Amino acid sequence: VLSGLHGNVSIPKYGTGTTVGWVAEGGTLPDGGYEPTNVTLAPKHAGGVIELSRQLIQQSSPDANRLVTDDLSALLAQAIDSAAIKGGGTNEPDGILVAAGVQTASLATLDWPAILALFEKLGLKNCEANAVLASIKTRTKMQAALKDSVAGSAYLWENGKVNDVAAYATNQVPDAAAGAGTLIAGDFTQALLGIWSE
Repeated sequence: VLSGLHGNVSIPKYGTGTTVGWVAEGGTLPDGGYEPTNVTLAPKHAGGVIELSRQLIQQSSPDANRLVTDDLSALLAQAIDSAAIKGGGTNEPDGILVAAGVQTASLATLDWPAILALFEKLGLKNCEANAVLASIKTRTKMQAALKDSVAGSAYLWENGKVNDVAAYATNQVPDAAAGAGTLIAGDFTQALLGIWSE
């Protein structure tokens, strides 16, 4: 989270902009210059209006004001979470699911080899997942699916983990068409959230 920002911010994208290579003794090193691909953060706006009746203001205790403020804060937090995951609509920031270069894989056959193939795809891009996000329906399916048909086998989602990686389910992760679930595995330390105001 980058807070207190002013104006648009360009950040060099990890792993771009330079070249390395092996050379003979005294040889010339490859000169890639340094022209990284940039990720640009630009402000987007979210907010809401709560209208209070005159009677509520006059007759409520001071706790009512706090209740309304907390409710608005919770709704804004939910809007930010939703945009970070699936944003990309009108006036929204781009979320993980619409970001350029995001890999996709099919879990049409929800089994252990398909889960391993998903993590392998990340590994082939030199990325290790530090978390898994899923829709509620996806979590339910994975909690009921065994890794193997052998008695006593573990489930795909067990003890809050998938493939020994911390896993979280939320309504902010959308279900795909025809009721198919959505699972996101990735290195969430690479996600950036810019804050220009409170």
